[in-house]
Amino acid sequence: AEIAAGSLDLRAGHILAIADEPGEAVVTIRPRGGTADETLTVQGIVDATGIGRIDETGDPLLRRLTGRGLARPDAFGLGLAAGDDYRLRAGRAGRLWTLGPLLRGTLWECVAVPDIRGQAVEVAALVAAEVERLPGLRRRAASA
Repeated sequence: AEIAAGSLDLRAGHILAIADEPGEAVVTIRPRGGTADETLTVQGIVDATGIGRIDETGDPLLRRLTGRGLARPDAFGLGLAAGDDYRLRAGRAGRLWTLGPLLRGTLWECVAVPDIRGQAVEVAALVAAEVERLPGLRRRAASA
């Protein structure tokens, strides 16, 4: 509705500069696929690229996981380091897996729902296999 009314304009590009002004911002962008920069006066900006660098995130869960050595950034700092089995690679071995956008430093494109759904199926099977190998669980299941 906002697009049709002209109150919302979607632009894809690289933000080159932002100047904060009272009640607005002056933004210089290079449009995707373009070579000429554009300067826009806007009331708001939405960064729809997902999280930035993992080591700069304010997300409390990610900060705790990395702070406790249960997870670490991937080689590019775009997501979490994980193996082909989606298991987190970190200083402390654990039973933690990840999928979706947190794998973007490894898989690059992993935001489409069908891709994430497929990853979820694979991770579920891996977790189930891991649980099946736990000796205490087998004993409890056999006696039930």
